[in-house]
Amino acid sequence: MSRIPQLPGGHAVGPSGLLDVCVCAALRLLSRFCSRELSRALDPHGLNINDFHLLIALRAEPLPQMALARSLHFDSAAVSRLVARAARRGEIARVSRSPRAFWELTHYGRSALEVVSIPWEAVDESLRQALGAELVSRLLARAETLPRRNREPNGVWRD
Repeated sequence: MSRIPQLPGGHAVGPSGLLDVCVCAALRLLSRFCSRELSRALDPHGLNINDFHLLIALRAEPLPQMALARSLHFDSAAVSRLVARAARRGEIARVSRSPRAFWELTHYGRSALEVVSIPWEAVDESLRQALGAELVSRLLARAETLPRRNREPNGVWRD
């Protein structure tokens, strides 16, 4: 007999155990909880989480849009929108005018990243405490081993 999935935090109609809770739903809820906290911290600075992650991705070195897409696990259209917004705000600039342009943080972008890193640090520490060291360690280790994003011949990006 197949199991009936349960939503985490929901009240089961009948007896249920840990095996019946939908892992995907639990991860989605945890992700929304964690993202909401960071989003609230970034809002006063006019950034969203994706904007913040773009700045982090460009912190060490200039990168082309394709590398940004792989790093952020986004498709190229989403990265184009992120890059355009960040460029309008003056946080990033093109290093070259070639078709495969590299993008880098501007002085303003570095300052913005430094400023938003202050509330991020508090949120990150709070989430680490709420989730526990073991879970955080396992999540980070698993995220490090996610498959690399690749573009298929039809142009679609897949993880």
